[in-house]
Amino acid sequence: MKRGQFELSFGFIFSVILIAVFIVVAVIAINAFLDIRCSAETGKFIQDLKVEVNRIWTGAGYEGEKEFNINGCGIEFVCFYSESLRERGEYSDFIEDFKAYTGEEGEHNLYFYPRDSVDIPSTFINHVNMSSFSKNPYCFENKDNKIKINFEKRVNEAIVRIS
Repeated sequence: MKRGQFELSFGFIFSVILIAVFIVVAVIAINAFLDIRCSAETGKFIQDLKVEVNRIWTGAGYEGEKEFNINGCGIEFVCFYSESLRERGEYSDFIEDFKAYTGEEGEHNLYFYPRDSVDIPSTFINHVNMSSFSKNPYCFENKDNKIKINFEKRVNEAIVRIS
């Protein structure tokens, strides 16, 4: 062997390559699990919101605030939007994003912004009075992974008002 040279065995080189492959596969697997967690968190938020709206809708009357967890996943706003109502308010620039992701799935009224942060494009929440909103879309900001929503249903009303 000449001065300044050293030899690496085939086994050593092969081991280094295997370790690198295992690290890459581990990173890919961790990212996949994080994506699943985001979808699960978003789905749980939607389910909790539907349950709360249905609970209020079936009751005699209600007025109060409910806090929902929406952990991480890059969601900045949760918005109610109706294509049949006039667009107004400071979140009007979100509308093109909402329309692009409603697609052929039918009429939806609940959207997440920014849209690319979740796998669930949008959904429909029953028994919500969309015409009671002062803005369209009407958005709730994600603060510390929590969304606070006020609900109201008077005894003589058939659907739930959200503010």
